[in-house]
Amino acid sequence: MRDIYRKKTPDKWRNIEFNGLSITLTLIGINKLNLQGERVGFVCSPVIERIGNEIIFSIDNGDRFHLSCVAEVIVIDSIEPYLDQRWK
Repeated sequence: MRDIYRKKTPDKWRNIEFNGLSITLTLIGINKLNLQGERVGFVCSPVIERIGNEIIFSIDNGDRFHLSCVAEVIVIDSIEPYLDQRWK
């Protein structure tokens, strides 16, 4: 993944040191929410799907963390570079 975002880095991020991305999402019209787990701060690949008129957003980290949300609308509020000191 590192090579992908280095090749397509926005000009305004060129002088910023980062090793991850911080993404802020707003989910509107939440119809179902399931959150189980105790650990945060892990690498994951969220899945966003549209089925009919609903958006399904899910994150799964085995049996340690699970989040699923069914909503009517999902809005990407921001995508920002982030320097995670644990991975530096």
